[in-house]
Amino acid sequence: ISFAHHVMTYYWMLERDKARFNDALKRIDINPLGAAALSGTTHPIDRQKTQELLDFASLYENSLDAVSDRD
Repeated sequence: ISFAHHVMTYYWMLERDKARFNDALKRIDINPLGAAALSGTTHPIDRQKTQELLDFASLYENSLDAVSDRD
């Protein structure tokens, strides 16, 4: 095989890694603020506003899901 063919092997590996990182970034771009330790918070937090201010793509809909790793 040619040297170029060998080098392109690494290019394609890195392209797949880049795709994985981009996918991971989409999955973690969720605002956890307001979830507290488990069951939400009693502080008057506007979760939608913090999402906009911190430029998160979305909000967690469930506080337990936001603070735990059950999947």
